[in-house]
Amino acid sequence: MLPLLKDLYVFQGSDYESVLTFLDPEGEPFDLSGYDLSILIKKYYNTETTYPAQCEVDSLDEGTVKIRIPATTTSLMDASRYVYSLSLTQSGVKLTAAYGHILVSRF
Repeated sequence: MLPLLKDLYVFQGSDYESVLTFLDPEGEPFDLSGYDLSILIKKYYNTETTYPAQCEVDSLDEGTVKIRIPATTTSLMDASRYVYSLSLTQSGVKLTAAYGHILVSRF
């Protein structure tokens, strides 16, 4: 599976939710069974500070993952650009499934 490059657009102080679809090389839904999911949000790739968010399998049949960034997190973020990475881990092997920018705007 090639990583999905997807930018996210978020309003400061608001809840955010998005569903990402992952496909295998044949264009079929990627089988997410047995994978642990994690998401990391930072101001820059090389900074230590992270911002809390959640991700979970939305549908095994459709290969979809739901990302949630709560208002408590977006309230801490300046109107600016951030980076994120969504990873899948199985049997100690970690794959970058999606990455991109998060653009935070004032509402």
